[in-house]
Amino acid sequence: MNLSKEKLDHCIVEINKKGWTIIRNYTNSKICKSLSNSLQIKQLPVNTNSAVPNMRGRYIFNSNVLPFYKEAFDIATDIDLRYIVSKFTNDEPILKSIRTYSLPK
Repeated sequence: MNLSKEKLDHCIVEINKKGWTIIRNYTNSKICKSLSNSLQIKQLPVNTNSAVPNMRGRYIFNSNVLPFYKEAFDIATDIDLRYIVSKFTNDEPILKSIRTYSLPK
């Protein structure tokens, strides 16, 4: 995302005031549509805490939607969003996952 510190700090002020903010032009409409569609696909275990094996190419993931959608992973791990989160957690955010991997050698 590469927002300026000034823009990031403005987002933090907005969240403190209203409890939410909108980051205009954070991503493009194609990515938004892809993520929206991913939440409507029934065979993917979206929003679940259960470890369900999923195949992605030759890789097996026990996880939710993140390994299937690079866009979702990129948003969840974005350095600017993690900076914003750190101001509310008073620490560097740690992404926890039930994900396990089986990688071919």
